[in-house]
Amino acid sequence: MVERLLALFRDLGIAPPGEGTGNTANGNEGERAAAASAPASRKKQEPVPEQDEDLLLAPPLGIVPILTPPPPPGSVGSDTQFITSDKLEEEGAINLAPTTPGPVQLDLFNMPEASQEVVRKLRLPSVSRDPQEAPLRLIEEGSSKKTSTMIVNSEDALQVLIKSMYDAGKFAFDTETTSEDPWHASLVGISCSMAAGEAYYIPVGHIQTIDNQDPGMQLPLAYVLEKLRPILEDARIEKYMHNAKFDMLILARYGIKVRGLALDTMVGAYLTDPGRRGLGLKDQAFQRLGIVMTPISELIGTGSKTISMARVPVRFAADYAGADADMTLRLVEPIRAELRRHNLLDLYNSIELPLTPVLLQMELYGVALDAGFLSELEKKLSEQIHKLETEIYASVGHQFNINSTKQLGDILFGELKLPSGKKTKTGYSVSADVIEGLRGKHPMVDSLLEYRQLTKLKSTYVDGLLALMDPVTGRVHTLFNQAISSGGRLSSSNPNLQNIPVRTEVGRQIRRAFIADPSYVLLTADYSQFELRILAHITHEPRLVEAFSKGEDIHTITAATLFNIPESQVTKDQRRLAKTVVYAVLYGQSPFGLAQITGMTNSEASDFIKRYHETFPNIKNYVDSTLNQARKQGYVNTLFGRKRFFPDMHSLPFVERQALEREAINMPIQGANADLIKIAMIRIQHALDEKRWKTRMILQVHDELVFEIPVEELERARKLIKTMMEGVAKLDVPIQVEMKVGKNWYEAEPME
Repeated sequence: MVERLLALFRDLGIAPPGEGTGNTANGNEGERAAAASAPASRKKQEPVPEQDEDLLLAPPLGIVPILTPPPPPGSVGSDTQFITSDKLEEEGAINLAPTTPGPVQLDLFNMPEASQEVVRKLRLPSVSRDPQEAPLRLIEEGSSKKTSTMIVNSEDALQVLIKSMYDAGKFAFDTETTSEDPWHASLVGISCSMAAGEAYYIPVGHIQTIDNQDPGMQLPLAYVLEKLRPILEDARIEKYMHNAKFDMLILARYGIKVRGLALDTMVGAYLTDPGRRGLGLKDQAFQRLGIVMTPISELIGTGSKTISMARVPVRFAADYAGADADMTLRLVEPIRAELRRHNLLDLYNSIELPLTPVLLQMELYGVALDAGFLSELEKKLSEQIHKLETEIYASVGHQFNINSTKQLGDILFGELKLPSGKKTKTGYSVSADVIEGLRGKHPMVDSLLEYRQLTKLKSTYVDGLLALMDPVTGRVHTLFNQAISSGGRLSSSNPNLQNIPVRTEVGRQIRRAFIADPSYVLLTADYSQFELRILAHITHEPRLVEAFSKGEDIHTITAATLFNIPESQVTKDQRRLAKTVVYAVLYGQSPFGLAQITGMTNSEASDFIKRYHETFPNIKNYVDSTLNQARKQGYVNTLFGRKRFFPDMHSLPFVERQALEREAINMPIQGANADLIKIAMIRIQHALDEKRWKTRMILQVHDELVFEIPVEELERARKLIKTMMEGVAKLDVPIQVEMKVGKNWYEAEPME
């Protein structure tokens, strides 16, 4: 076959490789010479075992691919695509790019009239495991078409590819990196796809393989980014990505601000079924397209044998990366169609889509940490923990491993004979609730509870924050997750900055570590009783609406009603209990659940809930109608159309069904809360960008936003933030935002 290609080149007046000037593009002469002189044994090691050496002609960009239709899936050689001289003659002059070592190395991109790139069709080992779940969606017709990936490793090829991307006006793309941590990952390659079954891979960061083989020819990273920057930053060109914020963050660290995101297929899939797992690209490709993709482990291994993607040869990485871009593109229409079917497309386009760059900017800013304070706190906590260890050993009479659940269980329930010892197959249970139930029954227990609290604070928050602080920026860069909470809330990870302790004084001290830069201050803006205000709006409950409209304390009013006393006589304990009842009902708690929380009897808890419903009958109507909708229609929704699906609620066991019913009751309220604060975030960031202020939005903690503001901008930024947060929507009741300001998160003081 190669001889026929070479003969055809001569017939067309093109000098075959080795008969031209010998010049090569991009200064890669050394690489090619090394490949040509490599020992035969090395060349034999590179092809995938039991695979063909056939070459695949890349389809002319913008022209129908000159490929034979793939054989039926599962047929022998179904991956192999052949090229005939007739097809070559039909398409005219050919230009071959450098390929990985094969029977003959062809280089036609450096010929006078380049028009095509010849690359190797590389196949990865077949997937040996079954997918975790069966497809749930209708498989798209024609979705089994295989991906042909073209390696782009010359300047000419890159220029032709970019022109094709502009001509298409839209494309899917993906990045390959050295790590799953986007803040510390290095770029290895970029893949893109403009048509189903066709993909392109631009390697930029591959290094020598683990067996010291050359990774394959690639363009310099700086050159590729320089050429791709205009189209990546062009908002007129639609981009599709899966988990877009990851790729956008990677490129942002290289100075490229991706614009024109049209659909994040992961977030889109999440909206169509927010309670379901399996949002990864490979899961979605199987569920929606019926395609089993190659797992990354087949390239980089697992466990201690894992290697960096940078050490995977270009020819292997190309097929993997190309499939990622191709599958992302193929998922666009099925996911869009399902979003339309559930009336969720407007929600995505108006909230989740514009929120992505806002979260990206927050992650890039990060939060400044006082490392000195954390180091001092670490020393103090270590001393206190050591003191508690000594007390625990003294109260027992000997040393033991406090962190061993087996030894601790034997001590508590064996030696000390404490009650309520629940024994399992592996020993006594020493869970947090079990130990809490033993408080006051032995001096050792109180010391143990404090020991556990302090060791948790030290390891998770003090040691954890110090370990995750970026040494260059001096800040910690959390990741905000759009596609985890079933109710639409954001979550935070690596580290989780939405879970900084507030219940104990020692826990609150952690907030001292979160500081503002010099000449800046931290401003916190917290929605006051936001979920209750949303409840008042949704239920139109007159007594709630009146209380909020008059600025009265809703929990005091509730307590006065429940205890049948004047508001002036309500004690702090009664108000606290009333607040607990309010939120218990809001979260769908049963009398048993309320009794567990408050220490009441089941009968007392049932009576409190009954009186609450009698006092606020519209809330009882809301609970009943929401449960009825969940049972009959299989979903509930927020004011903005966000949905949570409950397709199997009626068939579940009692305990599981009750848990889902609680979620159904709360979702329209918590989901509306999430929608509203997201809208506020989008509007605030847009205003800050438009005004070109230096104020930074750096954190979202459910109902609270945290900003880092230059002192000279504080007053005008405060007014803008408060106005936009309180004016985010027109409800039956006023929306109220409470603001605090300080040099650190702990010391922030209220401001008018």
